[in-house]
Amino acid sequence: MMDYRQQLLTLAAVYRGATGRSEARVATIVHSQGTFFNRIRAGKGCSVDTYLKFKEWFAANWPPATLWPQGVDRPGIMPDAADPADTQPADAA
Repeated sequence: MMDYRQQLLTLAAVYRGATGRSEARVATIVHSQGTFFNRIRAGKGCSVDTYLKFKEWFAANWPPATLWPQGVDRPGIMPDAADPADTQPADAA
């Protein structure tokens, strides 16, 4: 299994190949920091929240005709808003 840095770099490379978007552009869209992938490549780290933010962004924006890279776990995408029926107290019905 790839470590988290290699997973992020692999996702960025495959995504760039499929869409033509640069790593810097993706990093700016997701994290407002165009140098993010250069830092990861240099061995620097990131928080778990940042890692998950990138993984979720890639999963939500992955090109349909492109296979998800082998060895990279794909997160599930959470809905933007909860279903109101799920938030009602049991005795409110």
